[in-house]
Amino acid sequence: MTPEKKFNSEVWWVLQKIKEAYLKTPPLESLLASGRVRIFPKPSATIKASEIIEIEKLQRDGYTVIYEPYGTEFKTGSIVSASRPSEDDQKRIIYILQGKGALKILNENSNDWEGTKFILQIIQPKFDGIYKKYESVVSDIEEQKKRDKILQGLANQQQQISQIPSAWQEYERKQKEKHEENERAFQQRIDREHKEAESRELARIQRIAASGKPPLIYTMDKIIEKCLVDQSAARVEIDFYSLGFEDNLTEVCNAHRFFNQLKENGCFEDVERSANTWFVVTHPNIEKLKKYRANLEKELSLSQKIVQDNVLFNYNPETGDGLLKGKKFRLSDGVDYKKLFDATFLVKKKKLPREEVIKILCLEKQLGNVNTAAIFSALGDDKTRRKSTNEVAITNKINEVVKKVRSKTGLNTQEFVNNKGNITLNV
Repeated sequence: MTPEKKFNSEVWWVLQKIKEAYLKTPPLESLLASGRVRIFPKPSATIKASEIIEIEKLQRDGYTVIYEPYGTEFKTGSIVSASRPSEDDQKRIIYILQGKGALKILNENSNDWEGTKFILQIIQPKFDGIYKKYESVVSDIEEQKKRDKILQGLANQQQQISQIPSAWQEYERKQKEKHEENERAFQQRIDREHKEAESRELARIQRIAASGKPPLIYTMDKIIEKCLVDQSAARVEIDFYSLGFEDNLTEVCNAHRFFNQLKENGCFEDVERSANTWFVVTHPNIEKLKKYRANLEKELSLSQKIVQDNVLFNYNPETGDGLLKGKKFRLSDGVDYKKLFDATFLVKKKKLPREEVIKILCLEKQLGNVNTAAIFSALGDDKTRRKSTNEVAITNKINEVVKKVRSKTGLNTQEFVNNKGNITLNV
């Protein structure tokens, strides 16, 4: 920027600040006409305490206090920045404007905090004439800056256009890599969440099967157990995943309704869901919880009896008693075929994966140090599966337990399906 342009910009900056202060300064005549104004001499560092008290009282009473001389106040400021002229340059411009008859300096006072403070008398129309002149000059400078910026932008665009082919290829390559990475991350997250859900569901099935109780009775026992542990606390937090409900949104809502039923029966003062899968109950009543459990158990027993009299199939995992097509059967506790049947009964109509069957029947030890992933994958060009000795032994054991289930219950191969170790109860 040339010295002339720099000077014009600085003058314009000072003019704008003075104009802004001038517009905000009410005329002395209007202040005096209000009758609520008091004029004091110029304040000094040795102002008396009595004067300060008098001024403060006047201000509390709604008076405007002004000092002589009265005019437009302009402060140069002691802060230095790129957007404003230096303090010395501002002072020099004030003196120049006074020399041109645009204003008159009534008072000038300097200190380290505010820089130099001027009290100015604005002389019209001279001030507005100079203001418009510099407004036009600076406007031309700004317009030139805009034109230069546009020209520079066009030059940059031409350079960028020449680089588009290679840049576009690089962009496509990066976008493709990013898309593939996002797809991998998404699939990994889905697989991880699916695996976690399967693990939680299997753990739930195994817990309920080990307890030998219907899911609702198991749920009641877990609620009572948690409330007994924290019975001195006003609020008890119960994890949905510790209960007997399946791991899906519908069952979370069913669990919420179940907790509300307990509340309506006086088992809690209140219940609310926290973090979606936590239930917080207040002031649990252990005696009413136990009473509700006993009534629920009676209702379930009665319902099972009615079902046994009206349906072709029913089974009670707690006792091992079952009914199939009018014929009763019983499975003994602790034996492999009851463990397997209990697990498939809890997920009726759904496949119990081979890997879970192996865990339920405690057949992992037979795998030894064999790589199970390699065992379960298809190998060879002929698409046939090469099986290890251990895998064959496990398959034979699963087949043996499945046959025992069918023998004890009377289920046929379509009702108790064994598909390469993946078991499904279809009744």
